[in-house]
Amino acid sequence: MVAARPSDKSYLTRSGLRIHYLDWGNAAATPLVLIHGLRSHAHAWDLVVPELSSDYHILSLDVRGRGDSAWDPLCNYNTPTYVSDVEDLVAALGLQRMVLMGHSMGGAITILYASTHPDQVTGAVIVDSGPQGETPTPGSQRITREVETTPVTFPSWDQAKAFLRQQRPTASEESMRIRLQNTLKELPDGTVTWRYDHRGLLEARRNPGPRVDMWPYVRGIRCPTLIVRGGRSDVFMAETAQQMVQAMPHATWVEIPNAGHPVWDDNLTDFNREVARFLRGLVRQGIARAS
Repeated sequence: MVAARPSDKSYLTRSGLRIHYLDWGNAAATPLVLIHGLRSHAHAWDLVVPELSSDYHILSLDVRGRGDSAWDPLCNYNTPTYVSDVEDLVAALGLQRMVLMGHSMGGAITILYASTHPDQVTGAVIVDSGPQGETPTPGSQRITREVETTPVTFPSWDQAKAFLRQQRPTASEESMRIRLQNTLKELPDGTVTWRYDHRGLLEARRNPGPRVDMWPYVRGIRCPTLIVRGGRSDVFMAETAQQMVQAMPHATWVEIPNAGHPVWDDNLTDFNREVARFLRGLVRQGIARAS
C-alpha cells in the first residue's frame, strides 16, 4: 500500500551514525532509493514521489550530516563513505534488488554504488551529475563559492528565505517552501541556522582528500541507466552526458528545458514525465516489479 505521507525511519551505520530516511510504503514493489545533493535533504524529492510511488517502494535518504541524520564528528563527508552508508541501508533492510536515483552528489553516489554492486542495482537515474574534468565547471566553482560564503545563521526567517531565493531564482514557490522547511531551523534566540552540518561540509570541501576518477565507475555500470541534464545547467555539461552514454552499454540521456542544476525545482513537469517514462519502462520490461 502506498502511504499518503512517508514514515520516518532510521538505521545505524557501521561507524555508529544514525541515518534517517523516508519510507513511502508499497513494500511489495521494487525499492527505489533516492539520494539528494550536497546541501539537500530527503524531502527534496517530495514533488517527484507522487509520479512514482504506485510502481515503486520509495526510500529517500537523509545523507549523513543532512536533514534528520546524525552529523559526523570526524567530517567524513565523501563519496566512498556515503556509498558505505547505502550498503548499510541495504543490509539493515535486507534489500536484494533495487533502483537508484541520485541528484548531483547523489548522482556520484549512484554511479559508484551501481558500478560496484551490479547484482543489486537493476536500474539507475543520474540527475545532473557526472565525472569532473581537471578544470572544474563554472557551476562547480559557483557551488564552492556559495559554500564558502554562506552565512552560518540569519537574523530572521525572512532573511533566510531571501538568501535561498537569491541562490535559486528560478525555483517554484512549492520547491522553495520545501527547501526552506527542511534545510533550516530556528534556534532558541530566534535566529535561523542550517539543519545540515555547514561547518563540517565546508571543512570536507576544503580538504577533499584524493580525487576519485569516476570514469572507470561510469564504464562499470551495466544496468539500464537514464542520465538527466538540466538544459541550463552550469554544473553538468552536455558533452559529459554524451561521453557517459558512449561509455555505458545501456544508457540514454535527456535534457530538461528551462532547468538549471536543481532540475525539478525549475521544471517539475518535464522532469517527472521523463523519469516516470524510464522507470515505468523498467516495470514493463520486468526489470523492476510494481506492487
